[in-house]
Amino acid sequence: MEISSVKNVTVLLILLILCHLCPLLGCSSVENEKTAERLYELGINALDEKNNNEAGSYFEKAVQINPDHAKAHYQLGVIYISSKQMNLAEKELNLAITKDQGFNQAKRTIARLYYRKRAYERAIFICKELIEDSGQDHETLFILGDSLLNRGHAGEAKRVLIEAVKAFPDNSSLKITLSRALLLENRPQEARKMMEEVAAANSKDISIQMMLAGLYEKTGLYALAEKQLEKIKGNFPQESAPYLSLVRFYMRRNRLKDAEKALKNVTAAFPDDYKTLMLLADYYTFLKMYPRALETYDKITEKWPRLIQVKSKIAELLLTEGRYDQARTYIEEMIDQDPEYARGHLLRGMLWITEGNALKARAEFLKARDLDTESAEGYYFYGLTFLDDQDYDISLSELLQALEKSPDSINIRLTIASVYLKTGKLSLALEELDRVLDAEPDNHRARGLRAEIHLKSKRYEDAASDYRHLMQRNPSSQYVRF
Repeated sequence: MEISSVKNVTVLLILLILCHLCPLLGCSSVENEKTAERLYELGINALDEKNNNEAGSYFEKAVQINPDHAKAHYQLGVIYISSKQMNLAEKELNLAITKDQGFNQAKRTIARLYYRKRAYERAIFICKELIEDSGQDHETLFILGDSLLNRGHAGEAKRVLIEAVKAFPDNSSLKITLSRALLLENRPQEARKMMEEVAAANSKDISIQMMLAGLYEKTGLYALAEKQLEKIKGNFPQESAPYLSLVRFYMRRNRLKDAEKALKNVTAAFPDDYKTLMLLADYYTFLKMYPRALETYDKITEKWPRLIQVKSKIAELLLTEGRYDQARTYIEEMIDQDPEYARGHLLRGMLWITEGNALKARAEFLKARDLDTESAEGYYFYGLTFLDDQDYDISLSELLQALEKSPDSINIRLTIASVYLKTGKLSLALEELDRVLDAEPDNHRARGLRAEIHLKSKRYEDAASDYRHLMQRNPSSQYVRF
């Protein structure tokens, strides 16, 4: 053991003995504060020596002796973040702020934490408080602007980001986020112009070049998106990301021959890149070639056994194939590896559903929802568990929150339309189905439900029109003929 460590241990033992003797000797709160401060300093020294475990022990003892020691709570929070114990980190950082209302460093750290956890409303509140207390800084403005965007407040986000770009004109992150806000306000030309300016100023930043390709695709400029991805491939030949993005682009455009060709190129160029193998497995899943997909995922886990997202993919496929016992093994491994991995609890809930245990499933979906508050899936599946009990009000409340987080989800809109139909809210159901059919004119389920609503509303010509459309797509359907 090093001499400094021996000294620290000796000092700690003396301090702890004094702490236990203090009640007997009538020690004052001032002496307790001094003891806690000394423990805090030892913790800082341990951090300087890259010994987080030892530092954490000192900080824990410091707050036990003096619960008002804001800095010790803060350092504990930072240590918990580094060990990915986000709930404990949140607790300690909140304590630090409670003990010292002016502790802006703690506020900035918890704002980043909330942003990472996608708890955007909390991040917004903290950022506004920070700006009011200590003025603007580019990171706080970025988190505030992006959080507002992610909560659907595009107008307010745009106002914040315009001022932020004026204050920090060289900050690319703020301009990129402003471009997103402009896009959400249906101002694609302005968004494109700003994103192109940022990309031109950051020609060696591959992530920004990829964002420009993404913007082209979102605005329907598919030829430009493809051209940009090809350009990135040429400029960054050692990076797999543009190759992978091009494959996904072709898959989204349903250009399967191009996707297959690009996939062969990327697997040949990057045979040892796990992301390449994951994309290959995703491609097999897309084609419903599940055994090939599972075989590929297994190859990845052999070489990279700690990749939790791969275990998640395997578990999903096993559930799809009805291989529940095997799926359970992967799900439990995920949760053991990371108890706060929301998707693990989501999949465990799905497993309970297959076993007919709605109450246990509901508890898992609730856990997943609380761990990832911005994920639509947690709210969606939690809401589904109330349908069999005909608790439509609770179910609808959860489903609407899911839709707020994922407004483009066809499945969520269809489920909401079904609930509206069951509860006699035909006009609301029709509104949801019209939106689905605007996005997917050949969605049979949506068209069948809409025809049913037209029948109930005695709009027979409209119902007949939808049934004729279904007949064209499926002439042998006896039900539609009836």
